[in-house]
Amino acid sequence: MIRGLTPQYAQGSSVTLSTTQVNGTYQWGVVGAQVIGGGQTKEVTPDTATSYYVRVTISPGCTSFDTVTVFVEYPILTYDTLTICLDETATLVADTGQNYSYLWSSGETTQSVTKTEAGDYYVDISMPNEICFTTQNFNVIVDTCYVPLSLPNVFTPNGDGINDGWQPFVIGNFDEFEILVYNRWGTLVYKTTDKAFVWDGKNLGGKLVSDGVYYYIAKTKYQDKLQDFNGTVTVLDGK
Repeated sequence: MIRGLTPQYAQGSSVTLSTTQVNGTYQWGVVGAQVIGGGQTKEVTPDTATSYYVRVTISPGCTSFDTVTVFVEYPILTYDTLTICLDETATLVADTGQNYSYLWSSGETTQSVTKTEAGDYYVDISMPNEICFTTQNFNVIVDTCYVPLSLPNVFTPNGDGINDGWQPFVIGNFDEFEILVYNRWGTLVYKTTDKAFVWDGKNLGGKLVSDGVYYYIAKTKYQDKLQDFNGTVTVLDGK
């Protein structure tokens, strides 16, 4: 006797119940609970699966009765965490499927988006023939990350303001750092524990070193990772 019912519906939306009996007095209610009204149709919005009844009185002593259960579907939630380094970009990719449509928390309607800032992002995915959408959540974490030591192999400490100092291309985020520079006879000419160092070409006595090839050993520590670097640097136009 009850018709027009979608057996399952999305949480937070409404469904209309109706009866095929067109004449009579109607009483709708929740099974085992309260009466919720009359009329040939009744709109309901349950939070959980709920059974409803309708009682139709056609004439004294002639009554029809029927029940129906409305089931509630909840959005499906998934959660992904992505970690990127500074200056990197995170690409968030939603699940794919035929005729899927997307709505990101940041407003995009594409399957994938790119983010450079830390934070929580989500996308609602609507699928054909599905009452509920699927929600994918993404947490983007931006880390300083490990930056290996990278040094030029030549510099010219001649005071012309161009390439006068020897320094890292990028300052590493080391917890501990030390670099030692030796001449070809194995004499230590420069050392520092400053990871943002700039060597001006002077030895430990404060005098400019001679032109030539010098050898360096760098010892670094980042978190629990120990790593040594070694190589050569050529000094030109030194005195």
